[in-house]
Amino acid sequence: MEMSRQCKQRKLNERRRSWPHVSAAALEAILKSCREEGVPEGNLDRNELRAARDLQNNEATPYGPISSSMEVVDKDGNTLSIPIANPFALLWKSVTVADPWAAFLEDRLRSTPPTSEDPWSLILYTDGVTPGDPLTPMNKRKIQTCYWSFLELGANALSKEESWFTLMTELETVVATVSAGLSQLFACIIRLFFDSEGFNMNTVGVLLPFASGHIRLFCKLKLVLQDGLAHKQIWHSRGDNGSKMCLLCSNLVTSSSDLVASDTTGQLKANVIEWKDLVLSRGVDIRNSARYLASMAATMPPGDFGELQQALGLTHHPHGILLNTELDAVFDPTKVYCHDWMHCLFVDGVFNLVIVWLFEVFIQSGKPQVYQVCSDYISNFVWPARLHGTHLHEIFREERKDKHRKAGHIKAAASDLLSLVAVLALFTQTVLLTMEGIGAAEHGACCAFLSLVDVIDLIRSAPRVTVAPAMMLAAVEKCLRMMSAEFGFDKMTPKFHWMLHFPSQLQKYKTMLNCFCLERKHRTPKRYCSEFRSITAGSSKSLMSEVTCHHLGQLSRPSAFGFQVGLVDGKSASKQVKRTLLTSLCVDGEHEVRTAQVARHSSLATCARNDIVLIKEESRRYRAGKVQLHCEVDGAALSLVTVFTLIKHVPDAGYAVWRVGDEGATPVPTDCILEPVVYTEWEYDVICTLLPMEYR
Repeated sequence: MEMSRQCKQRKLNERRRSWPHVSAAALEAILKSCREEGVPEGNLDRNELRAARDLQNNEATPYGPISSSMEVVDKDGNTLSIPIANPFALLWKSVTVADPWAAFLEDRLRSTPPTSEDPWSLILYTDGVTPGDPLTPMNKRKIQTCYWSFLELGANALSKEESWFTLMTELETVVATVSAGLSQLFACIIRLFFDSEGFNMNTVGVLLPFASGHIRLFCKLKLVLQDGLAHKQIWHSRGDNGSKMCLLCSNLVTSSSDLVASDTTGQLKANVIEWKDLVLSRGVDIRNSARYLASMAATMPPGDFGELQQALGLTHHPHGILLNTELDAVFDPTKVYCHDWMHCLFVDGVFNLVIVWLFEVFIQSGKPQVYQVCSDYISNFVWPARLHGTHLHEIFREERKDKHRKAGHIKAAASDLLSLVAVLALFTQTVLLTMEGIGAAEHGACCAFLSLVDVIDLIRSAPRVTVAPAMMLAAVEKCLRMMSAEFGFDKMTPKFHWMLHFPSQLQKYKTMLNCFCLERKHRTPKRYCSEFRSITAGSSKSLMSEVTCHHLGQLSRPSAFGFQVGLVDGKSASKQVKRTLLTSLCVDGEHEVRTAQVARHSSLATCARNDIVLIKEESRRYRAGKVQLHCEVDGAALSLVTVFTLIKHVPDAGYAVWRVGDEGATPVPTDCILEPVVYTEWEYDVICTLLPMEYR
């Protein structure tokens, strides 16, 4: 007798509870693979799994095995070996084992061919990762990572974790023993790519074996993307603690240093909020300052030497990257130094601070419920499905108010705050600015906050539309002037100054990169490192091997680099859905029909069923509507959308109001969907949608 479904479920549950824990999604994938492809052959024990992993890492390539190491000097002067993934071998191997990645990379190489005279642009990124409990007093699992990619892959690819290769995952306990720490490691990493006596991606390149023919990829170091802490660790700039707070500005000093008052030349500046007041540093001058410190380290008394470091804005460490003369011809520090706008604005950043300052003005003026009012307002909005916004109102609940005020900034995830920007802007315009009896202080604080929103809107729009650097600079300077006037310059942290460098970054790199994708990529080394029961001498090499194999597996997924408009995980439609759909399209005969909950409507984004979207139309700029279904008919991507009727468009406030109506769903080409939007229901059949900057 065939076993009943309930009996099967009981047996499955019993078996599952007898196995070591894995997530339900992981277990589903394992069981599905075994059912469809059979159980892999071999011993299938831990040793066999390790051997299989090491086989891939140690296989020969024209550039050696992927698993390699680099030699550094520790604080005692001894040589230390650091496990790495050889970038030449890894890139070569990725093309041979991952067809989706190989096809995408070849397309990019043929559309923008690199040469030794016009090479591609290498991006390097470093950051610390804390697996396990971040509050553990002795967390020996903390690691330092280094990722790399190419700017020419495009904004859509660089927003995906698969596009970033991992070069190093070294334990922090080991990095702490290295002379100059991460700075020496980073210098060695750059030499891996541009070794004057070995493989050099700038002069010789790396020859990649595509099926249609070999292509040689040349690159140069274009951009080092980091947060503030990593900048200090790499360049040994003093940042917040130095009299010279910015490595890129030669004349900018802190007001607390009193250097402006003692400067007889009038060249030094403090409290700068306009680009014209800055004198930019030259890479050669920064290197000369670091090397001057090195020459004086052994001769000056410690106290005097400390003052010299303070004045120059640099800290001396033997083997620091700025002391490495071999790299002088490889890069200019001022040309590759790049601020990350995510950390600048949303990680204890400008946005976190300004919201608290804004609400504090209202609290001091007798409106103590502003946090709860804001929370209630946010709870009325709905975000596109991919943003998971149902919890966002909780950030501003009354019970969290004291935590925010005590910290002096909003305590929330960067992605959550980014999702809230447009809603908080509308809240400011339609609630705060219209409150009865508000004075000049409240009005000024609101306008200052909205000037920051203008800067954020420009940054977010840069991947989609052309944003002129001059427009960005005007918005940043306006924002800084208003912040200084309304809240006082003394409250503005160095991250406010970072914003002045955003326009020049946009001009140099033609885009505004951020670390959201890279923060997500940390999940992989975190996952594998957290599984270590103990930390041993071979842990970092084992971790590097696991991360490398994991990434090569990701690159092989068919959907990894699918940026074409169409269904995401589409399935064949049921007979009833197929019949209904073909009838609504007035199509006869037999056709292949597939449906999905999610579809890619452009190379940059996806939208889901029940999302409210803006739709491009010939007769007018756009209309809004609700997605009912995504489908493909004989390969043509269509979306069934209930289209709304425009009631009111308010571009200055960034929203539009629509009437839903009783019309049925209309099929529209999926590539006519412009953007899923945040919305709120005003009445039963009236919806207010927030508009991205380019659609206002």
